[in-house]
Amino acid sequence: MKGNNILQIVHFFVYLLIQVLVFKGVALFGSGFIMIYVAFLLLLPVDTDKSTLLVLGFLSGLAVDWFYDSMGIHAAAMVALAYLRPKWMGMIMPKGGYDAGTLPLVSNYGFNWFAAYALPLIFVHHFLLFVIQAGGFAMPVNLLVKSSFSMLLTFILIVLSQSLFYRVKRKSYE
Repeated sequence: MKGNNILQIVHFFVYLLIQVLVFKGVALFGSGFIMIYVAFLLLLPVDTDKSTLLVLGFLSGLAVDWFYDSMGIHAAAMVALAYLRPKWMGMIMPKGGYDAGTLPLVSNYGFNWFAAYALPLIFVHHFLLFVIQAGGFAMPVNLLVKSSFSMLLTFILIVLSQSLFYRVKRKSYE
């Protein structure tokens, strides 16, 4: 258990560093922002309790806010993501349920499940982030385009990052 906690701490710092060192200044076509740091919260074990998720969501968002000088908007969006994650996971639970300690990865539950799990949560995070940043719902079409484009870019990078950070456990059929 301690090894898993240490690994999660390492993942937090890796995602944070990638976010602030690589993606902070990146805006594709002025509408696509990559928020890879949400992967930290999305890829925690499926049985992570709600209070832990909320605290980690707040702390990870606050860390990004510190580097972005954004006064809590990332923390607010991450707390919302942390709050919604267990409810959403309950709604899309596979027939056999979740195995305790399992990570919600493409390799564990398949691409379709992962897309159904991650895309809505990433969208909610990004939408809330951009609404708070804009100070309201002014220019709703712009908010939707920005949120959707950013969601797709973030999702693609999260799926790609799984092949780098997480070992695929091969099933043995002997």
